[in-house]
Amino acid sequence: MVDIGMSAQRKRRAQQIANRRQRLLGPVSDHGDEIIQAIEIVKAVLVKAKQEAQAYPGGDFPEESKDQQTGCPPTSTVIPKQSNTLEPEKSAQQNKSVDEEVIQMLQPKVSCQTLILDDLLTFDMGWTVKSFNMLQEIGRGSYGRVVIARHRSTGAPLAIKEPSWSDDFASPGEMVEELKATRARATKEAMVQQLLSGSPYFPKFWGTLDLGNELCQAVEFVGCKKTGTGYPLHEPPSLSMCNVVKIAEDIVKGMMEFHEHGLLHNDLKNDNVLLEKRGKRYNAVIIDFGMASSITAPPKMVRVTREIKMAYVHGGEADYIAPEVVLDEQPTSIASDVFSVGRILSDMGEIFGGHRSPAVRELSKLGAQCMADNPDHRPSLDTIHSQITKLQRLSRWRRVKRWVAKKLHLRRK
Repeated sequence: MVDIGMSAQRKRRAQQIANRRQRLLGPVSDHGDEIIQAIEIVKAVLVKAKQEAQAYPGGDFPEESKDQQTGCPPTSTVIPKQSNTLEPEKSAQQNKSVDEEVIQMLQPKVSCQTLILDDLLTFDMGWTVKSFNMLQEIGRGSYGRVVIARHRSTGAPLAIKEPSWSDDFASPGEMVEELKATRARATKEAMVQQLLSGSPYFPKFWGTLDLGNELCQAVEFVGCKKTGTGYPLHEPPSLSMCNVVKIAEDIVKGMMEFHEHGLLHNDLKNDNVLLEKRGKRYNAVIIDFGMASSITAPPKMVRVTREIKMAYVHGGEADYIAPEVVLDEQPTSIASDVFSVGRILSDMGEIFGGHRSPAVRELSKLGAQCMADNPDHRPSLDTIHSQITKLQRLSRWRRVKRWVAKKLHLRRK
């Protein structure tokens, strides 16, 4: 039982441990020796799995069945995981196949750079990094956490993503599959980062950092490089209307480039668009390629519960994902990425509504067109780009009119 005096977070953790114990050991027994013996068996299995992961850092485990890997007798018991998010729910093997499709596609033309801990310094004090835990955490998501550091040779600030893997397994064999799938996902994301590194719409990639079980990806920090302050799209600095329209253009051109490489982003949202000042204006930079897939082998959501679908319909869950992906369980597509672009444009109309400019209203209208329920009725990214170009001319003309009016006013004085 969970003590009512615990915090909510500790209660959840204690309940997870209790649930996992019951799944692995079965109903609680009065025989303490039997429980201790079972716990020792589970510990031995976990140690073996960790040793295998370290022995095969590339994820290429010997081909064995789950029962052979764990040394356990075959069992027909399957306990489904509960999902509280609207990410495509797949088994570890299905996830791995989507990621390996991208890896296979990019392998002939992409070779990732590598880093070691000695290449890093702490961001604030410039100390040598002896342990990865010395680095300051600046963000956390469903697939891992992000820390900030500096590159020893250049002093460039780096954002380093450390992938995480679930500790909630139906069996120890499932844990091994999860480790392999996590490794494949991190490898895929690193290769996509390397592919897009030279583009102004994506962060510069500095290399992978192998920590054994975790394969981290280091990219140049996007934001204020002196203070380490990031500017996500939903928390922007003060911007002119012309700059707002240019940011919208950056996002669209970035997604056009993404698709030209045969890739789908599948997770485009306000959190995954950062702003950085380059020269006289702020630019948009698209991040987080953990859900990326090839256009030819896209993922799809499965086993989405009725409760989650109802929450989605009422705007309570992941409204940046296209309805056909959530409600009809269709695979993601270029059209679903266009829907996500539309959600961002629509949100920009609200975020920058204080400008009271026709360009803001037009951005909202364009976003609504992109979010049409029927994927066939959504405009192409080329069409969206041409519409935004017209908005740029409109914003520029309004600036000229204000400048002329100001000059005339001063002349009258």
